[in-house]
Amino acid sequence: FDSRVAEIIKQNKNLSYPKAFEALLAQDCGEDIAASVCRPNNILALEYIKAASKRGILNIRISPRSPNYASAGSLRKDSVPTEGLPEKARGFFNSTVPDGALLDYCAVAAKLYTGDKAMLYGIDESLAGRITKACREAMDGKELFSLCKNATDTDARIRRALISILFGITKYKAAEMPSYTLLLAAGEKGRKAVKEMLKHSSLNIGIKPASLSGVPQFELALRAERVLRMLYDTPDPLRRTPYIQGE
Repeated sequence: FDSRVAEIIKQNKNLSYPKAFEALLAQDCGEDIAASVCRPNNILALEYIKAASKRGILNIRISPRSPNYASAGSLRKDSVPTEGLPEKARGFFNSTVPDGALLDYCAVAAKLYTGDKAMLYGIDESLAGRITKACREAMDGKELFSLCKNATDTDARIRRALISILFGITKYKAAEMPSYTLLLAAGEKGRKAVKEMLKHSSLNIGIKPASLSGVPQFELALRAERVLRMLYDTPDPLRRTPYIQGE
């Protein structure tokens, strides 16, 4: 399938990978299935399934989204809902910033970066050249983003590339297997499971964020969280504790 997608792109230089993927899927399975599969959340689900299947580590159970719950995308796009939103969550939604709020930070980082951009995650030689050229001309993040665009790269790819520059995410770092996991919540059964995992797992299992201090992957994530803290006025990531049911 991938080789056929590559052939379609070869024949049409202005076609992005997602568009070529959808065109081939429509050819093989019909336009309705292709349109459904190529929705962003479904693409993400497929990638999880593919990765899990290769490693034989998960049993996949598929649950359709309940119409009673809004998607994250609709919440970002629409105003804060007046009904169906827990009061503890309302403060967060009231303080959210618009999409693209990181662009100006990314633009400053890109202008200051002196290394080889093509060594960063999600950036090839072509995109690295466009980013470098855009850095000489753009006056703000939105203009830099616009100057980086071309016919074949998606907006999402360019955003990821600029975020890689902002946080210094190299291709080597992105290829590493996870070295830690952080507990978000647990009930009685979960606490027993975590206790066993602590005995046998090769991962660093953080019951509290502070316990992972010094783990390189966690430190990188922490840097990103602290930038988001500036935008969203959220609590210090190191001070968070997991929700433990019954406590």
